[in-house]
Amino acid sequence: MNQLSKEQSAHLEVVKTAILYARNELYRVDENSKVGILADLLDAIHNTPEFVEKMFCSSSEYVNIYYESFDKKYPDSISLVSTYYQALNENI
Repeated sequence: MNQLSKEQSAHLEVVKTAILYARNELYRVDENSKVGILADLLDAIHNTPEFVEKMFCSSSEYVNIYYESFDKKYPDSISLVSTYYQALNENI
């Protein structure tokens, strides 16, 4: 079995957490109130599986480009940056 780095595992934790958050929010959707945030959330993580596989830039650069952009737009929502760094610290 291929062993993942702690950075790869942390990115996968972001994907898992974001998918669970989106699923739970979809249960509460009333008309279009949550559609924008869910689209942006999925946009923030849709490249993550390919990134984990190919690591085409540094993890910190990836976090800044994708996760931080979402967090800045939705500061009262799930934090992808916090999820990543918490998972990274747990995998040390």
